[in-house]
Amino acid sequence: MLRISKITDYAIIIARLMALQPNTIHSCAVLARQSGIGEAMVKKIMKQMLRAGLVDSIRGKKGGYRLVCSPELISLAQLVIAIEDSIALTECTESGSACVHQSSCAMASHWFGINQALYQALDMITLVDLIHKHPVAASIPIRVLEK
Repeated sequence: MLRISKITDYAIIIARLMALQPNTIHSCAVLARQSGIGEAMVKKIMKQMLRAGLVDSIRGKKGGYRLVCSPELISLAQLVIAIEDSIALTECTESGSACVHQSSCAMASHWFGINQALYQALDMITLVDLIHKHPVAASIPIRVLEK
Protein backbone atom coordinates (compact mmCIF):
# COMPACT_ATOMS: atom_id res chain seq x y z
CA MET A 1 0.00 0.00 0.00
CA LEU A 2 1.22 3.46 -0.86
CA ARG A 3 0.58 6.08 1.81
CA ILE A 4 2.05 9.23 3.30
CA SER A 5 3.46 9.05 6.81
CA LYS A 6 1.37 10.03 9.81
CA ILE A 7 3.61 13.06 10.51
CA THR A 8 3.10 14.31 6.94
CA ASP A 9 -0.65 13.82 7.28
CA TYR A 10 -0.54 15.81 10.53
CA ALA A 11 1.57 18.54 8.90
CA ILE A 12 -1.04 18.98 6.18
CA ILE A 13 -3.82 19.20 8.79
CA ILE A 14 -1.87 21.84 10.74
CA ALA A 15 -0.95 23.83 7.60
CA ARG A 16 -4.63 23.84 6.59
CA LEU A 17 -5.60 25.21 9.99
CA MET A 18 -3.00 27.95 9.61
CA ALA A 19 -4.29 28.73 6.10
CA LEU A 20 -7.76 29.40 7.50
CA GLN A 21 -6.22 32.41 9.30
CA PRO A 22 -3.07 33.14 7.28
CA ASN A 23 -2.13 36.42 8.99
CA THR A 24 -2.51 35.05 12.51
CA ILE A 25 0.35 33.98 14.75
CA HIS A 26 -0.46 30.40 15.76
CA SER A 27 0.84 28.87 18.98
CA CYS A 28 1.62 25.17 19.09
CA ALA A 29 -0.76 24.76 22.02
CA VAL A 30 -3.69 26.23 20.09
CA LEU A 31 -2.85 24.26 16.92
CA ALA A 32 -2.67 21.09 19.03
CA ARG A 33 -6.06 21.80 20.59
CA GLN A 34 -7.70 22.66 17.26
CA SER A 35 -6.29 19.63 15.44
CA GLY A 36 -6.40 17.02 18.20
CA ILE A 37 -2.70 16.30 17.55
CA GLY A 38 -0.34 16.16 20.53
CA GLU A 39 1.55 19.37 21.26
CA ALA A 40 4.95 17.64 21.10
CA MET A 41 4.14 16.43 17.58
CA VAL A 42 2.91 19.90 16.56
CA LYS A 43 6.20 21.40 17.81
CA LYS A 44 8.20 18.85 15.81
CA ILE A 45 6.20 19.61 12.67
CA MET A 46 6.52 23.36 13.12
CA LYS A 47 10.31 23.05 13.44
CA GLN A 48 10.43 21.13 10.16
CA MET A 49 8.16 23.64 8.43
CA LEU A 50 10.35 26.47 9.79
CA ARG A 51 13.50 24.77 8.48
CA ALA A 52 11.82 24.39 5.06
CA GLY A 53 10.94 28.10 5.00
CA LEU A 54 7.16 27.61 5.02
CA VAL A 55 6.59 29.40 8.33
CA ASP A 56 8.19 32.17 10.38
CA SER A 57 8.81 31.87 14.10
CA ILE A 58 7.77 34.75 16.34
CA ARG A 59 9.24 34.85 19.83
CA GLY A 60 7.68 36.21 22.97
CA LYS A 61 4.61 35.82 25.13
CA LYS A 62 2.26 36.04 22.15
CA GLY A 63 4.68 34.23 19.86
CA GLY A 64 4.18 31.23 17.65
CA TYR A 65 4.29 30.56 13.94
CA ARG A 66 2.75 32.08 10.84
CA LEU A 67 2.82 31.19 7.16
CA VAL A 68 5.56 33.04 5.28
CA CYS A 69 3.38 33.57 2.23
CA SER A 70 -0.19 33.39 1.05
CA PRO A 71 -1.82 29.92 1.29
CA GLU A 72 -2.35 29.80 -2.49
CA LEU A 73 1.44 29.79 -2.88
CA ILE A 74 2.06 26.75 -0.65
CA SER A 75 1.55 23.40 -2.32
CA LEU A 76 1.14 19.92 -0.90
CA ALA A 77 4.40 19.01 -2.65
CA GLN A 78 6.20 21.66 -0.58
CA LEU A 79 4.65 20.33 2.62
CA VAL A 80 5.54 16.72 1.84
CA ILE A 81 9.13 17.69 1.02
CA ALA A 82 9.33 19.81 4.21
CA ILE A 83 8.50 16.75 6.31
CA GLU A 84 9.82 13.84 4.24
CA ASP A 85 12.82 15.66 2.65
CA SER A 86 11.74 14.41 -0.80
CA ILE A 87 8.97 12.82 -2.78
CA ALA A 88 10.26 9.42 -3.76
CA LEU A 89 8.12 6.39 -4.47
CA THR A 90 11.11 4.08 -4.82
CA GLU A 91 14.74 4.19 -3.74
CA CYS A 92 15.95 4.86 -7.29
CA THR A 93 13.92 8.07 -7.53
CA GLU A 94 15.67 9.57 -4.49
CA SER A 95 18.69 11.71 -5.18
CA GLY A 96 21.89 9.94 -4.19
CA SER A 97 20.26 6.54 -4.52
CA ALA A 98 22.58 3.61 -4.06
CA CYS A 99 20.31 0.90 -5.46
CA VAL A 100 22.49 -1.98 -6.64
CA HIS A 101 19.97 -2.91 -9.34
CA GLN A 102 19.58 0.53 -10.89
CA SER A 103 21.89 -0.05 -13.88
CA SER A 104 20.06 -3.22 -14.94
CA CYS A 105 16.53 -2.38 -13.80
CA ALA A 106 13.95 -2.17 -16.56
CA MET A 107 11.66 -0.11 -14.30
CA ALA A 108 14.10 2.62 -13.22
CA SER A 109 13.32 4.98 -16.10
CA HIS A 110 9.59 4.45 -15.61
CA TRP A 111 9.75 5.19 -11.88
CA PHE A 112 11.27 8.60 -12.57
CA GLY A 113 8.28 9.53 -14.76
CA ILE A 114 5.79 8.12 -12.28
CA ASN A 115 7.48 9.98 -9.44
CA GLN A 116 7.41 13.21 -11.49
CA ALA A 117 3.68 12.76 -12.16
CA LEU A 118 3.04 12.35 -8.43
CA TYR A 119 5.09 15.46 -7.67
CA GLN A 120 3.17 17.48 -10.29
CA ALA A 121 -0.19 16.32 -8.92
CA LEU A 122 0.79 17.32 -5.37
CA ASP A 123 2.25 20.60 -6.60
CA MET A 124 -1.09 21.52 -8.25
CA ILE A 125 -2.90 21.38 -4.90
CA THR A 126 -2.43 24.36 -2.57
CA LEU A 127 -3.53 25.09 0.96
CA VAL A 128 -6.31 27.26 -0.45
CA ASP A 129 -7.66 24.20 -2.28
CA LEU A 130 -7.85 22.37 1.05
CA ILE A 131 -9.90 25.15 2.64
CA HIS A 132 -12.75 24.84 0.14
CA LYS A 133 -15.43 22.23 0.53
CA HIS A 134 -15.23 20.86 -3.01
CA PRO A 135 -12.93 17.83 -3.39
CA VAL A 136 -9.51 18.73 -4.77
CA ALA A 137 -9.32 15.68 -6.99
CA ALA A 138 -12.16 17.06 -9.09
CA SER A 139 -9.78 19.69 -10.46
CA ILE A 140 -6.96 17.26 -11.29
CA PRO A 141 -7.22 15.03 -14.36
CA ILE A 142 -6.88 11.62 -12.70
CA ARG A 143 -8.16 8.31 -13.90
CA VAL A 144 -9.80 6.58 -10.92
CA LEU A 145 -9.22 2.84 -10.70
CA GLU A 146 -11.87 0.60 -9.21
CA LYS A 147 -10.92 -1.90 -6.52
